[in-house]
Amino acid sequence: WMGRHAARWGVEFRERMTRGYFTLDYLPEPLRLQDAPGVRYVPLRYIPYNGRAVVPDWLLTPPERPRVCLTLGTSATERQGGYSVPVKDILESLADLDAEIVATLPDAERAHLGTLPPNVRPIGFTPLEPLARTCSAVINHGGAGTVLTMLDHGVPQVIVPRMQFDEKFMAAGVERAGAALVLGARSAVGGREVREAVIRVLSDPALRRGAAGARDLMHALPAPSAFVDTLVEEVRAARRTKDSPHLSGTPGHTP
Repeated sequence: WMGRHAARWGVEFRERMTRGYFTLDYLPEPLRLQDAPGVRYVPLRYIPYNGRAVVPDWLLTPPERPRVCLTLGTSATERQGGYSVPVKDILESLADLDAEIVATLPDAERAHLGTLPPNVRPIGFTPLEPLARTCSAVINHGGAGTVLTMLDHGVPQVIVPRMQFDEKFMAAGVERAGAALVLGARSAVGGREVREAVIRVLSDPALRRGAAGARDLMHALPAPSAFVDTLVEEVRAARRTKDSPHLSGTPGHTP
């Protein structure tokens, strides 16, 4: 399939295409996943984007008490057989906290939960970026989009990663940066464990400093607009090497 794409630009497939000349990485070095041997990483700032959506009025008003978001991703219910943590147990464990719990859950999941504590606001799909602006903490599954959007706003996290994909590695990086508490590595996670972690995240200034530090590192990375010049220089440099006749391209095009 790479050969077909290469042919569109008038070039031949070469083995180097399978690994590329560099890898764009949204993660600052302290948060980065394990480096792959022989791969050169080029930093690029993460820009949150949730597509077209209507932002509800209540989300445009600063909360009167700390707002804690519970978001466990859409893939868990759509393609992975459900959540890996007991959602109702977690929400009930947070009932006595002086905090607003915003639980982003699909309609079918909300229908199964029954009556929820008064401090819980169950909602359907909501753009995460404007929600992150108003949060004091987040409980999540370690998905890259959620983790990075919350870090972009300096929100400390409680992460209960699913173990099938890269979530555990993402969670470990955020924990190393001092911006998260990670649960579930050695035992099952229920409401009690999440409650204790949320209380600590809301009260521990070290975690807030860690999240703010991670945010600052992310904001220091080159924005996509600034990366255009870098990309042009990388292509020019590759064309000058003996290993890059496939980058010669057709006149007027930059592959």
